[in-house]
Amino acid sequence: MGSPEKGPTATNTPCQKLSLAIILCLGIPCNLSAGELAVFSNPGLVVFRSEGQIQGYYSALEAGRSCEFFFNTHSQVSWPATRGQVNSAEIGTFALGLGERKHSQRNSDFYISGVIKNNADEWSIQTDVEPPGCGGGVGVFSKNTGLPPFRFFEKSTFRGKGIRVVNGKTYLYNKIKGRLSKRKEYLTENDIVSIISDGGGYSNIRYVNPDYFVVPAGKVTIGWVRTRDLVDPFPPMSRP
Repeated sequence: MGSPEKGPTATNTPCQKLSLAIILCLGIPCNLSAGELAVFSNPGLVVFRSEGQIQGYYSALEAGRSCEFFFNTHSQVSWPATRGQVNSAEIGTFALGLGERKHSQRNSDFYISGVIKNNADEWSIQTDVEPPGCGGGVGVFSKNTGLPPFRFFEKSTFRGKGIRVVNGKTYLYNKIKGRLSKRKEYLTENDIVSIISDGGGYSNIRYVNPDYFVVPAGKVTIGWVRTRDLVDPFPPMSRP
């Protein structure tokens, strides 16, 4: 196992740093914005907030049914942290099939508009129609069912750098005193992860198993993977 790549030293000139940054950005996610990741009592939902925008995903598997989609706001969102006040924002949802990992590769037929709402630690998502595979026990999101939307209760928040999709088999690593050691566990194509931190060509990720029948349900795995094995599934965030 190779050690993580070393970054530029303090003696590099501005031009050298710029050239190195361009090289490092080829083929791997770059310019990860620091933000806040929110996880919920229902582990299928993960939300990332950064620079006034919201990205997230929901994923649940049960008895052969799969309800999985990504969502993002279209513009800047300014929500006051006032308990009892309902905040809402328009979102677009989309799904990625096998081999589809970038937003540009998505099937536009699966694009669905919706609204995300927040009241203190309670969240909900409502869509114009039910996302593919959703409905029933795996998650109700359509506003036209006559049923109340699934409610998600925020369990905790922590600093993070975004949500990514795995582009192929990638092994997990432990990092102890700055050294990486390879584990037997690995992630596979189209697994969805949250990035906690990154550096040296590796990302510290959090993966939630979406299968309800895995014991314990919503099992969380944390480890380091090669950053080049991760793809950003979202469109670029708009800037203020």
